[in-house]
Amino acid sequence: MRPVTISVTGVAASVPVPVDQYQNPTDIGIEVIPGAGATVTVQYTLDDVFAVGYNPATGNWFSVSAAALVGAVAAVAAKITDKATAFRMNQTVGATTSTMRLVQSGVMG
Repeated sequence: MRPVTISVTGVAASVPVPVDQYQNPTDIGIEVIPGAGATVTVQYTLDDVFAVGYNPATGNWFSVSAAALVGAVAAVAAKITDKATAFRMNQTVGATTSTMRLVQSGVMG
């Protein structure tokens, strides 16, 4: 997967970033840079984000297992091994712009 960078401004969730669930191992590097005064959490889903009519706003989202990426208020990065179909950044506090960057690694089998 090529590196993907997304941003969100204000209290909102970003668009989902699908990952290749067939990569083995599924290691994903995630970096978040909250804007000034912002609090962000990285979330994942097991939903089929490519299904016709899928709505990420009503999907099933869970906080990632890396504690550093839950309620982050400063720049932080972590390696994620959670199985997921997509990740997103959810800004729960702040009116500024926050950024998330994902890079997936693995070996095609």
